[in-house]
Amino acid sequence: MMKRKLIIAIFLGLFLMFANRTSTVLAAEEILPVAELEVDVPNFSEDAVPEVESVVDAAAVPEVESEVDADAVAETESVVDAEAVPEAESEVDAAAVPEVECEVDVDAVPEVESEVDAEAVPEVESVVDVDAVPEIESVVDTEAVPEVESVVDAEAVPENESEEQKEVNQEKEPSEKINSRVSEPVEESSELLSETDVVSKLDNAGIEAREAAKKGNGPKNPLAITSMTVTGEYSFLEEHTTVNLSIETQSSLPISSYTYCILEKQGTYQVIYHGETPQTTYEFQSSGDYQLYAKVTDTLGREAHYIHTVRVYDLTPSVSIRVDNVPVADTKIHTVGLYRFDLVVNRAPQGHQTQMYLVYPKGNYQVMPVNNWLLLKFYYPGQYIMRADVKTGTGGNFKRLFPFVVSPAPNIEIKNIIRSVSPNEALNAYDNMTVKADYNSPFEIKHYTYCLLDSNNNYTVFHYGQNAVGNVRVAYPGDYKILVKVEDIYGRSAQRLSSLKVKPINPRLALLIDNKSDKTIFNQTRYKFEITANNLPVDFKTNMVLIAPDQSYRILPTSRVVHLTLDELGTYTIKAYVRPYLGGEFTHAEKFEVTLVPLSISDLRLTPQPLRIRQESNIQVDAIGANTIKTVFSYWLKTPGAGGYKEIIQIERANINWTFQSAGEHKLIVVVARDDGDQVRYVQTFNVLLDLPWAEITQIKPYNCEDYGAMAYGIIMNDGTHVFIDGGINRAKWDSQYSVYSGDGTIDPVYSYIKNKMAGRVDVWLVTHFHDDHFGNAANIINNCSDIKVKQFVGVTPTYSDNLPGIDFGPYMQNTLNRIKNEGRWREVRHGEVLHYGELSVEVMQDLHQVSNRWDFNDTTTVFRINLGRTNKKFIVLGDLYVRSGDVFLYNHSADALKSDIVSVSHHGIKGVNPIIYDRIRAPIAFVPSFEHTYTNSFWLYQVKPAISRWANLIIHGMSGTYTLRVE
Repeated sequence: MMKRKLIIAIFLGLFLMFANRTSTVLAAEEILPVAELEVDVPNFSEDAVPEVESVVDAAAVPEVESEVDADAVAETESVVDAEAVPEAESEVDAAAVPEVECEVDVDAVPEVESEVDAEAVPEVESVVDVDAVPEIESVVDTEAVPEVESVVDAEAVPENESEEQKEVNQEKEPSEKINSRVSEPVEESSELLSETDVVSKLDNAGIEAREAAKKGNGPKNPLAITSMTVTGEYSFLEEHTTVNLSIETQSSLPISSYTYCILEKQGTYQVIYHGETPQTTYEFQSSGDYQLYAKVTDTLGREAHYIHTVRVYDLTPSVSIRVDNVPVADTKIHTVGLYRFDLVVNRAPQGHQTQMYLVYPKGNYQVMPVNNWLLLKFYYPGQYIMRADVKTGTGGNFKRLFPFVVSPAPNIEIKNIIRSVSPNEALNAYDNMTVKADYNSPFEIKHYTYCLLDSNNNYTVFHYGQNAVGNVRVAYPGDYKILVKVEDIYGRSAQRLSSLKVKPINPRLALLIDNKSDKTIFNQTRYKFEITANNLPVDFKTNMVLIAPDQSYRILPTSRVVHLTLDELGTYTIKAYVRPYLGGEFTHAEKFEVTLVPLSISDLRLTPQPLRIRQESNIQVDAIGANTIKTVFSYWLKTPGAGGYKEIIQIERANINWTFQSAGEHKLIVVVARDDGDQVRYVQTFNVLLDLPWAEITQIKPYNCEDYGAMAYGIIMNDGTHVFIDGGINRAKWDSQYSVYSGDGTIDPVYSYIKNKMAGRVDVWLVTHFHDDHFGNAANIINNCSDIKVKQFVGVTPTYSDNLPGIDFGPYMQNTLNRIKNEGRWREVRHGEVLHYGELSVEVMQDLHQVSNRWDFNDTTTVFRINLGRTNKKFIVLGDLYVRSGDVFLYNHSADALKSDIVSVSHHGIKGVNPIIYDRIRAPIAFVPSFEHTYTNSFWLYQVKPAISRWANLIIHGMSGTYTLRVE
């Protein structure tokens, strides 16, 4: 029992010694920030000190001894003997710890004994009995004592310090730190324990020491946090700023995790970081004292703890005033001017409020609008002060004063006019001169105005704007003045004059021909004429006048460069008028000679290419020197198979039209002879190809057809063959004279086509039958138009002649047929014959000998099919093939034999041949020699039209007008 009381007494002595030192250090360190708050220490009353010290209460003191376990007690017993206890008591005097003495006095010992009741005594005896003492001594040997001394060092337990040294240190420490904000007080400890926890800690000390030794966290393998560093933007910590946290550890194994917490007074905590790196950052939201807790864990699961206390001060804003974006202290402020004042607040929490006050030189002040900027204009000079108040959301209120001086604004003064040409020198006309105003003004210049004044004081503004540099060119020589005027943004202005003398220049104009100064050229040759000005520094335009040898003149286009080809020989003159864009005019005249160009042929062109037979070609000779005097062109041609050249034409012209009649290689020699005896020749070899196969079929609309249609087709082949088919209509009631003129005096369209398109020449005229709607106009042309030449008529003469008088123009038609036969131009044909005309061939597919005399006269129709040469296209003409003759036609020809590319629909599309004939012909193109009645005829609508539409994608109606189809 005595031994237990002795152990308790020793521990309490140590406890009182550490508690006394801890409270003393904390009390001294709490006062450090006072100097930063600009409050003198003596102003604090004695009542203020306990408030600072009230942070360290009775519950916080025992946490310093949280790491003192049972083993440490035994070690302490080996170090701190009976003589050490009074030494500790000498450090804790009555003046240093009055509060501690009042709490831990003679009466407090029974309280400890009262807490350790009868039930707790056996537990202590079971650990610390007579048998256990040797066991503790065996665990805590002499080698363990230095470990305790390394934890509780001389600074933590200043056992050997003298009283005088302690007093010096206690006085020195606040005086060194009072002038700077540091994160004080800083208390580093493990766990702060209450007095009642000490006994239980001692009872479990031996067990915890053994478990730590088993985990390897013993003296040989320590895990400890050696220090914690907390730094901010400055040497002290402030709210709402970023704080950097880091710790230093001692460990033989890797650290797996780091944890930072803030311990709160109510016993809770806030985790601010947990991770694998020893550094982190944090931002305190309010000022005050904080306990930072750190824990590290190594890869074996061992832990080490650390507590660090810091003080966080209110955030002090950074306040400044800028005038036109320049610090107010560096700004020169004048009256009249308008200045922008900006209140710049940095390092202030969100939600802060600002207010500015302007203090005038006489001491009165004005509250500025609630804003962080304003525009001010001062009318009176003097000393002004701008006061800026910043009120933070945390309750802080900061005031800053910014004095500044407003000076009277000096007047604008133009000191000098800076020119690129000295005032003592003359400026060459048209040369550029720069002008700049050299002035004094405290304010920005709004615009510069530079003018040029002549001797009559007429002025021209040559520069206006915000650029201080202007440029001027003067066209005319003479004496001038330059007026310079500047105006600032507040309307104040100044001006100044400067004299200027301008002298004339010689632009040195010259005429160049093809970039040369040689003035002898040839006629009929293209040359470039250019006027140059070597001493004219500005752009100009030029007008030139060409004067010919006969003194006639021609005004050339406005340009300094023209291209001319001159034919007349003799002396020419070019007079140039050079007008600079600034004004003024210079003239220049030069003469040159044009002589006869040597005769030459530069090219011989034959077009169009490629050349083809029976196609008109143009032969063009480019002969230089052939237009001035009389020149003769002789054309000699050698055709394929010919033994030599044959002169085809001699003419005083450089181009002719020629049609080649044979294909193959040709040679052409052109001889050009001039009257002066100069002669040249040109030889060219070329090929002539066969012409491309093509044919044009034209369906001609008659002048009028009231109740019947009319059929007329003209065919022109690529080889020049002209074919005409039928050609109606002209009846007695319209024209009793049987002429080619219609009732209203217009020329019949059949005649017009033959005259204009066929040049009045028809190689063969095919006649299907002798109805007037098919041959009426043909008879009129034969009898009345000698300018129409028809080489041959082809058809079949009707054998049942009694029918002819019953038809209009019966006797007239018979007489016309007799005339044709008497002239030997009629050719009677039979079924199956094939006639050839150039590349074209005509096949007779049916004649009237195959029909009965008792049938309709339309049955006498001769059916022709025209093969359109090398186009390989077939055009079948059915005429007025009728019902019975149509049946015979279908009987005599198979579908393959009737297949054609173009068809002329029978009997104008109305009643006639069986429509099945169109399904056998299968023509993609159909001509319909229609009239008005065709489109309402039921036979057309329901039989013929559907039949041809099944095959034809192009249907050409006669009533739609004359239409030409080109086939290639």
